[in-house]
Amino acid sequence: MRVVLFFLSAAAGACSGESKPQADQFFYNQVQTQVQTNIQDEISSSRQNAITKTVSLASPAVVGINVTEIREYRYQSPYFSDPLFEYFFGLSRPSYKQEIKGLGSGFLFSEDGYIVTNAHVVSNASKVVITLTDGSHYDAKIIGIDEITDIALLKISGKNFPYLKLGNSSEILVGEWAIALGNPFGLFDINNKPTVTVGIVSATGLNFSNMQNRSYRDMIQTDASINSGNSGGPLLNAATEVIGVNTFIYTEGGKGSIGIGFAIPINRVKSIVSELKAKGKVNRSFRTGISIQPIDKGLATYFGLDSKASFIVTAVEPRSAGEQAGLLVGDIILEVNGKPVPSSNELAQIMLELRSGEVLKLKIQRNKKTFNIGINGFGRIGRLVFRQALKQKNIDVLAINDLTDATTLAHLLKYDSTHGRINAEVSVAGNDIVVNGKTIKITAEKDPAQLSWGALGCDIVVESTGLFTNRASSGKHLSAGAKKVIISAPADKDIDATVVIGVNEKTLKGTEQIISNASCTTNCLAPMVKLLHDQFAIENGIMTTAHAYTNDQRILDLPHKDLRRARSAAVSIIPSSTGAAKAIGLVIPELDGKLNGNALRVPIPNGSITDFTALVKKPVSKQAVNDLFKHAATSSMKGILEYTDEPIVSVDIVGNSHSCIFDAGLTLVLGQMVKVSGWYDNEFGYSSRVVDLIRLLS
Repeated sequence: MRVVLFFLSAAAGACSGESKPQADQFFYNQVQTQVQTNIQDEISSSRQNAITKTVSLASPAVVGINVTEIREYRYQSPYFSDPLFEYFFGLSRPSYKQEIKGLGSGFLFSEDGYIVTNAHVVSNASKVVITLTDGSHYDAKIIGIDEITDIALLKISGKNFPYLKLGNSSEILVGEWAIALGNPFGLFDINNKPTVTVGIVSATGLNFSNMQNRSYRDMIQTDASINSGNSGGPLLNAATEVIGVNTFIYTEGGKGSIGIGFAIPINRVKSIVSELKAKGKVNRSFRTGISIQPIDKGLATYFGLDSKASFIVTAVEPRSAGEQAGLLVGDIILEVNGKPVPSSNELAQIMLELRSGEVLKLKIQRNKKTFNIGINGFGRIGRLVFRQALKQKNIDVLAINDLTDATTLAHLLKYDSTHGRINAEVSVAGNDIVVNGKTIKITAEKDPAQLSWGALGCDIVVESTGLFTNRASSGKHLSAGAKKVIISAPADKDIDATVVIGVNEKTLKGTEQIISNASCTTNCLAPMVKLLHDQFAIENGIMTTAHAYTNDQRILDLPHKDLRRARSAAVSIIPSSTGAAKAIGLVIPELDGKLNGNALRVPIPNGSITDFTALVKKPVSKQAVNDLFKHAATSSMKGILEYTDEPIVSVDIVGNSHSCIFDAGLTLVLGQMVKVSGWYDNEFGYSSRVVDLIRLLS
C-alpha cells in the first residue's frame, strides 16, 4: 500500500510543473528495484508453508525398502501334470527357484536405526535392503512381524540416524492436512528422495475385515494419493508428527489410486512395535474362558432384547478370566470396549488385537431369568449335581424324583462319606426337603411319563437313574413337560447327541432335546484323545481305566449277572467291561471303531485313572506330548484338563472338578506308540460337567 501511495504522490508532483527528469528516472529505478525485491521475498515467503516445512524436516527419515524373496516353482509339462503318469513312474515335476524383487517404504523412528513398515512389504523376504536419502544402503534385520495388524519392525546398524516423532492418532482431526511420503513405483531409487502427496484426513475409525487374514481396525482414510510402493511409509500431520502408516488403497479395476487411501493409526503401531522390539512377536496366547453365541431373532424374542444386543454368554470356564470378572451364563453382551459389535467377525477382529494382560471391557445386560431343573434319581451323581447347582446363580433345582423317602434323601444330601457335609442348611418339611430355606418338591414316580415337570416349571431334567438311556424311555420326560433332558450316563445312539465338554460341545445346534453327558471315563479319555489325534494323528488305540468301585458292585460275595462283579468290591481288583473307549466315536467321529478298552474296578470309594496307549502316524516324543498337554491345560482346555508333573495318587484328586488331571510323569513313548494317563474324580468331576452342560443348554 505504501508503494501505491508513493506513486500517486510522484505523479501529482509531475503534473504541477516541477521538472526533474534525471532525478526522477533514478528515483523510479530505485523504487522499481525495491518493488521487485519485495515481490520476490513475498513469493518466496508464501512458498514456505507448514507442508513444505514438514516435508523438509521429515524426508531424511523416510527410507526406501527393496526386498528379495526366493520362490520355488514347478515346470509345467503335459506329462508331469498327468496324475496317471506320476502314479506309474513316480516322477514329480522338476522345480526351480527364482528371485522375486519387491519394494516398499518405511521410516526411522529412533536414532539407533529402528524402522517401521508394513508386514506385507517384508513377509517371506530373504533379504531386505534399506536406502536412505543420502544414498547410503544398509542390510536390514527383521526384528519382528505381526501379520494380523500388518506391521513389521526392522533394524539397521549404526547410530545418529534422522528419525520421525510419533504422534497421537487419538487426537487426529477430520479435515486436517495429511502428508504421505514414500517410495511409489520405486521412484526413490532414482534420486534417493521420497515422493510427497498431500490431502486431508477424510475419516477415522474405519474397520475392514476378511482382508488376507489381517485385522485393519480404526483405520485413517485420506485422499492423499497412496500408490504401489507407498506401503509402509509415514502419514504425517502439518506438525511433522507421524499419525499413521500408509497401508492400502481402494481402487477400481486396477486403475490405481482414486483418492481413497488408508493408514494404520500410529497408536496401534506404537503398541505393536513395542512388543515386537521386546519379544520379536505379539503374544496372543490368552483365553477369556467364555463361550458366546450370536443373538438371532428367536433368542432376542425369548429374552425380550432390543437390537443393541449382540451375543449371549453360553459357558464360563471355572477359574477363567471370565469367571473372575463375574460373567455368568445368560449374560447379554451389548458393547465391547465401548462400542457395539454387530457381528461375530467384528468381535473376532477385536479379539485378534488383544494381548495377554490387556483389559477387555464388556457392557452387559444381566437377564434375571432363572433356568429351572428337575432331577430324576437322587443317587451319587444326582446329589452331586444338586450340590454343584447350588453354586450357580441362575440354576434352580425345583423338584427331585426318587423312590426313596424325603428324610433319607435329605440325610444323604447333607452327609457324604466321600465329599463331606454339604455347605447348606438341609431339613425336611412333610414329603419335601428344604435347602437354605427353599422347598424342593419330592416325588416318587416309577414311570417318568407320570411326572409333572411342566406343571412344576422345570426346563431341563437331569436323568441320573442310569435306567432311561434311550430315546423312547428318556423321551417320557419331554412328554411330562420338560424342554430338554440330560442323561448322566452313556446312552443309545438314537438320542440327539452325546457331548463331552471341551471336545465337541460346539457341534450342538441348540435344537437337541435329549443329550447324553457320556460317562465319567469318556469325559477323562476324550480330551486326551482329541489332543493326541489333532497333533499326532491316531491310527488306533487301547484304553484301560482303574475305576473306583460303584453301587453296581457287591460289598460281599453275592449273585450278579457279571460273575466278576459278584465278588466283593472292597477286597479285590475286579476286571470289568466298559464302553468308554468305543464311545469316543460319538464325540470324535473320525476315530469311530478305532479305539477299544476295558476297566479294572479297584477297592477305593472314589478317584480313578485312565491309561491310554495309541499308535500315531506322525513323529512323536515324550517332551512333545507333555508340552502339548501343558499348553492345552492353560488355553483351549482350561477348566477341563489339568496338568501335573507331581507324583500324585488317587486320593489327591478327590474333589477336583476337572474332567482329566494329566499326569506328565507317566507319559511313555516307544517309536510311534504313545501312552498317556489321566486321573479323574469319577463323581465330582463328572457332575461338574453335567452342570456345565445345563448352563450350555440353558
